[in-house]
Amino acid sequence: MRGEIDFLKGQRVGEAFKIKFFHSLKVGSLVLILAYCLVVGVVFSYWLFLSRQAANISNQIAVKKTKIASLKEVESLQVVLKQRLSGLDKFSLAKKGPSFDTLLAFIGQISGEIKVKELKIAEGKMSFSGSSPNMAILEKFLQDLKSDQALTLFSKITLSSVDRQEDGSYFFNLLLETKG
Repeated sequence: MRGEIDFLKGQRVGEAFKIKFFHSLKVGSLVLILAYCLVVGVVFSYWLFLSRQAANISNQIAVKKTKIASLKEVESLQVVLKQRLSGLDKFSLAKKGPSFDTLLAFIGQISGEIKVKELKIAEGKMSFSGSSPNMAILEKFLQDLKSDQALTLFSKITLSSVDRQEDGSYFFNLLLETKG
């Protein structure tokens, strides 16, 4: 084997090219592996970010669906209330005499501790059901129904029934005929 030897580097002169080539190949492959790892890391991180965002969005969708489901009940109640209010408006427009608001304001003013259970209005007649914690409060309520203001609103006031409950309260029914 013949060849030149570079004594300063301790190598053969012809092998320097091979050594540089292999060194470049080694460094290049390390750079490629590092670039590949970076790309894989970025792709994995982006996938993880997207999956978290998708889970967050699906949770928000579920919350919105439950809100919509609960609002359906409210919406159905609103429809029923609108129908009843339109019936009350027709009632108050069709009749002559005190307005519905005036009647409700008067009942609200004198009811005090009386709990209103049911209030029905049909063609000039009010059916009123309620409960009183004791007889004294019921008696005061009935006395207030005999006041001058009540006589301007109602033509006839009839106490239909009074029932004493087990807890000592009284359940009663009134029929009030409005003037007009």
